[in-house]
Amino acid sequence: MTITTLPLRPVATIELVGSFTARHAESGTTVDLTVRRNRSTTKSPLPVLCRELLAHGLDPEIRAHVIRKALDSDGFIPIFKRDRSLAVWAGLDAVESETRSVHVEKHRPYRGPVKGKGGQEVAEATSDTPESQRQKFASTAAGETAVRAAA
Repeated sequence: MTITTLPLRPVATIELVGSFTARHAESGTTVDLTVRRNRSTTKSPLPVLCRELLAHGLDPEIRAHVIRKALDSDGFIPIFKRDRSLAVWAGLDAVESETRSVHVEKHRPYRGPVKGKGGQEVAEATSDTPESQRQKFASTAAGETAVRAAA
């Protein structure tokens, strides 16, 4: 009789701190959504942190082990019965609103400019990947060089 074991996948430990903060234990990356506390809809920080970790280059197949500090004793308590991959958590959003309790839905990033009251452009949602940051820096540097040359 031969017993074969499957190779273990790496695990990313994520600690939930309160309702609006999540921290990746290994890298110290933290997502704090306390500014969203008084809005009519709130989102869980867990999927936001997983998207951030994927943007930093972690493998999407790494399992996310979610824990919370135990209040009555030392140590931590796991939140979910089984671990899911970072890619699964990154593709979800846990949303709560005034008319509906917390529910899980598919993540839909904003595309293009965000409009405020009266159709005014408030902000543009962009992804700040290292590549896009280099492009922004390069375009800013080229603009400054052109301004200096014109002066």
